[in-house]
Amino acid sequence: MEPRKSPGSAPGSTPGRLVTTTAALLRERGFHGAGLTEILTASGVPKGSLYHHFPGGKSELAAEAVRQSAAGMVAALERFADRAGSTGAAVRAFCDRYAEDLAASDFRDGCPLAAVAAESGALHETVRREIGAAMELLVGTFARRIAAENPAHPDPAALAMEIVAAVEGALLLAKALRSTAPLKTVSERLAGRIAAELHPRGHPA
Repeated sequence: MEPRKSPGSAPGSTPGRLVTTTAALLRERGFHGAGLTEILTASGVPKGSLYHHFPGGKSELAAEAVRQSAAGMVAALERFADRAGSTGAAVRAFCDRYAEDLAASDFRDGCPLAAVAAESGALHETVRREIGAAMELLVGTFARRIAAENPAHPDPAALAMEIVAAVEGALLLAKALRSTAPLKTVSERLAGRIAAELHPRGHPA
């Protein structure tokens, strides 16, 4: 699944500022914690402009922030995988980056997808649908990488789902405990598990 393009959302544009600000607040506070007034104040955008670009208001804006956050995560994952040369090393690099970001933000920032997904029972359908699509995009990206690394793997999608579930869970736990230990533990265990599955005869991962 490819991330959908959204017109008029360049970083310096009015919708771009709104989306960037919203994504940052979602990472820190989730959907319900990110107030519309705060979004407008932080982005420097008047309320009328928001509804001009996002007629659906906060829900449409949050859905776009989720879409772009997912696309950014996938782009980062692809870069890590290309540089690392293996899925296991890419997962380790991905977790290391998140651990650095968490520590740098004093454990305020997390993953916008996980933060919003935790509120799924009380979300507008527009946002809930985009969260589902974003998670599917992440799982699909890992599955494609797994299949490319070991075409004989019996179930790339299942392993990919396990990776995404473990990393997203570790992010939530790390934020709650104010410790990067969950991310470090999960990254090391996952890297070993992935290497063992993709290279069962001890070939380099």
